[in-house]
Amino acid sequence: MLDSSIKMKKTILIIGDAILLYFSLWLTLIIRYGNANLWTQHLLPFSIIYGVGLIIFYINGLYELDFGKNKSALLNKVIISLLFSTLIATTFFYFGSQRFFTIKPQRVLLFNILFICAFLILWRLYINRFITSTKHAANLLVIGNNPLAANIIRKVLDKPQLGFSLKAVLQTQDFTDTLPSRIFTFKDHNQLLNVCETYNINTILFPESVKRDKEFLKNLFSCLSHNVSFYELSGFFEKMAGD
Repeated sequence: MLDSSIKMKKTILIIGDAILLYFSLWLTLIIRYGNANLWTQHLLPFSIIYGVGLIIFYINGLYELDFGKNKSALLNKVIISLLFSTLIATTFFYFGSQRFFTIKPQRVLLFNILFICAFLILWRLYINRFITSTKHAANLLVIGNNPLAANIIRKVLDKPQLGFSLKAVLQTQDFTDTLPSRIFTFKDHNQLLNVCETYNINTILFPESVKRDKEFLKNLFSCLSHNVSFYELSGFFEKMAGD
C-alpha cells in the first residue's frame, strides 16, 4: 500500500509535467504561427530541453512528496527549477541553432517559457491538493505506542501524502505524545474487530511482541474478514524511511 501510493503519486507528477510541457509547445506554435504545422521541426530540440528540465525537476526534489503540503516550498522549488531550465534552454538554442537544427526559436522559446511557468505552477498547486488529501487515504490503526510506533504515528500525521489517515491507536503502554482528538485510542485488544468495523480500517500496524500473545493474535486475525492489510511496525518504518 505504501509503495504503490507513493509510486502512483510520483508517476502522476512526472506524466503531468511532461504533458504540460508539450501542450505548452503546441499552444505556443498556434499563437506564434496561427497553426502547429512546424510541430515536427520543433519537436526534437524542444524534447531535448524538456528532458533536461525534467531531470532538473528531479534533482531539485520536485518528485519527492515531503514538501508537497508546503505551498511556499513548492513554489520556490518550481521557480528555481524553471530558472535553471530557462538558462540551459537559452544556451542550447543560442549555440545549437544552425548547427544541430535549422529553427531559430527566440520568440517561440519566450512564449513557451511563459506558458510553462503559468501552467506548471497552476498544475503543481492543483496536484498538491490531491497529494496531501486524505479523502482516498487508507484508514490506519496502529498497535503500540513504543518509540517506534510513536515515530510512525508522528510521520503519518505530518505527511498525509503517504496515503494513510490515522484513525485509531491501541495503546500498549502509557502514551507520551498528545494525539488529535479525532483519533480514537483504546487499550483492550478485544475491541480490535469492533474498532475496525466502526472506523473502516484498511491497514493495521503491529509490534513483533504481538506474535507471542495468542489471544492478541486471535483478535488481530479476526479483522481479516474486513480485508485489512497487516504490517509489522519495523517493516513499515523501513518503507517510510526509504521513501
